[in-house]
This record gives sequence, C-alpha cells and structure tokens, in this order.
Amino acid sequence: MILGCPECNTRFAIDAQALRPDGRRVKCGKCEHVWFEEPPSPSAAEPISVTPLEPEEQSSIPTPNLPALTRADQKRTAGAAWVLVVFLLVVVGALAWFGRESIARAWPMVETIYAAVGINAFPQPGDGFSIEFGMKRVGETMLQISGEVINSSNESLITPPIYAIFEGAPEVEGAKGEILESWQIPVDAKVLGPGEKVPFFAESDPFPENTANVSVLFTNPADNQ
Repeated sequence: MILGCPECNTRFAIDAQALRPDGRRVKCGKCEHVWFEEPPSPSAAEPISVTPLEPEEQSSIPTPNLPALTRADQKRTAGAAWVLVVFLLVVVGALAWFGRESIARAWPMVETIYAAVGINAFPQPGDGFSIEFGMKRVGETMLQISGEVINSSNESLITPPIYAIFEGAPEVEGAKGEILESWQIPVDAKVLGPGEKVPFFAESDPFPENTANVSVLFTNPADNQ
C-alpha cells in the first residue's frame, strides 16, 4: 500500500500486512515525522492480481463435469437422429406401397422384388374390397340394383369404380353368357377407411332383353372383348 507523510507529503510504499491487526506508529524517512497509521480496511485491501492461462495450460486442467455434459448432448443428438431415420423409413415405406404400381411400370425389374416379399406390384381392381348387392324388378322393364362397397382391409383405400354387367344365357352349360350391356355405377365416397362401407344405387330402364344374369364387379369384362 502507499502511505503519504502528513508533514512533507512524501509518499512511501509499505506492506499492508505490517500495519495489521491494530495499526502502528510509522516514521517519515525524509522529514522524520512520526504518526500513527491505521491498517487499511478490507475493502481497501490491495486487489489480487491474476494471470490469464495460456491455451496449453487450460487443456491440462481437469474438468470432471464436461464428459457428463457431452454424453447428454450425444444422447439428445442420437435420439433426434433415430426419430429422423424412423420418419424417413415410414415415408419410403408408404411411397413403396402406395406407389408400387407406378414404380413397377417405370422399373419392371422391381416387380420381382415385390413378388419376393409376397406383394403384388400390380394390384387387381377391388383388392381389399367386397361388394354386397341385391336387385328388384319394377314393372316390366325396370331393374333396380342397390348394395354396398365394403373396405374389408385394415387400411384406408381409394374406392374403385364398380360396374353392372348384364349377361345373356350361355350357349354351353357352365360357360359364361354373352355380355349384353355394362355400365358404371356411381359411388359417392372417394376413400374408405378399414371396415367402412358406402352404399350405391342404380336403375336400368329398360334392362336388356334375354338377360339371364346380372353381376356387379370391380372390372368391366366388356373392356376386354
């Protein structure tokens, strides 16, 4: 600490510890004036000097908390990475399932891969659906057809078109008769969830003469004739 002589104002450097704990009498080395000097208060103590550490010194100091923080960060990062991986797998799986027909048409060799895991790359019309219907004849010429299209699968599916098929009597027993007429029956729902059903209704007036059988199908056989 620095002392100032109250007589000649000469300043001296002195160790503050020399005045503790109760102060002491001091003498000016220039004018020889003597006085009692109180010890400095704690707030007036000389500041402690510190020296910044060099980078190589910092790396040598043990830091026990850092590995724990690093492991926590790694766990959070790994968890986020797994969530992203699962999300991408779900997206790829959905594209591979719902777009299998387009994929197989673009790359025919993929059909073999689908077949190897028991999947038909070209699903048949109406796969996963069933039809229940009945008919009612009204008068001499009108035939009413009503029923339901049912999603019998465990997933949501796009409702396929349905067709009314009128067949004549077969010329040979056990064979199919000639298709006299066919037309598409409108269905309101575009998509059906698992187990859901949608009703349909149609009228044919007049229905074809010599009709021996009426069917409601997901395909129109007349398109293949």
